[in-house]
Amino acid sequence: MDYEEIDLRNSSREEVLDAIKQRIVFIDQLSYEHRCDKEIVMAGLQKNSSFLSFLYESEELKWDKELALAAVSKRGYILEFLSDSFKNNKEIVLAATRKYVDVLEFASKEIRGSKHIILQVISNSSPYALKYASDELRNTKEVVLEAVAKDGRLLKYVSDDLRASKEVALSAVKNDAWALKYVSDRLANDKHILFEALKKEYNSISFTNDKEFVIGLMDYILGMKDEIATIRREGW
Repeated sequence: MDYEEIDLRNSSREEVLDAIKQRIVFIDQLSYEHRCDKEIVMAGLQKNSSFLSFLYESEELKWDKELALAAVSKRGYILEFLSDSFKNNKEIVLAATRKYVDVLEFASKEIRGSKHIILQVISNSSPYALKYASDELRNTKEVVLEAVAKDGRLLKYVSDDLRASKEVALSAVKNDAWALKYVSDRLANDKHILFEALKKEYNSISFTNDKEFVIGLMDYILGMKDEIATIRREGW
């Protein structure tokens, strides 16, 4: 049967399922009855994102966990449009954040406050999950260390208390020297932290006031004679 010539709005359920298997079918080609059929929608979701409109087509289907999971696995951003109960579902949120970590913004407060879940997202998806974690977790050393070790500039989202932690600051600058920008004022001139930042990228130490110490490090450790001459001549 040539499905290109079939009017799928008048087709049987079996014909629609067969058509979806064999070629691209868009949900607006189907009858309302078939747009509200779970098996058809599930099959369609595997092929193209037009079937995500089931969220608006059927009051019953939009509460179906299996379909919600399939939807966020296809397009993580769909989490924003799901019910609050799904935004508070660990399995659905983890599936949504696998490729779209920013959708963590739409997860429930309980999810964003779960140490176990945030650590999972940091480990399996992106350390950027720290940005959307609860205030309490952004002040939890275990979570913060896990994140800044993968992306030092996330120190920007860490609590003031932990940005003043030498252990946290060192971990951040070892990953990205420019994390020095977000280190607390109390640690900004810490020679150990400056040393680690300098080893990573000497330009980053423009955030410190102890210029002579930095120049000494540049000379002693890296032998940056030309760079030092430029700094002394032109400034930072």
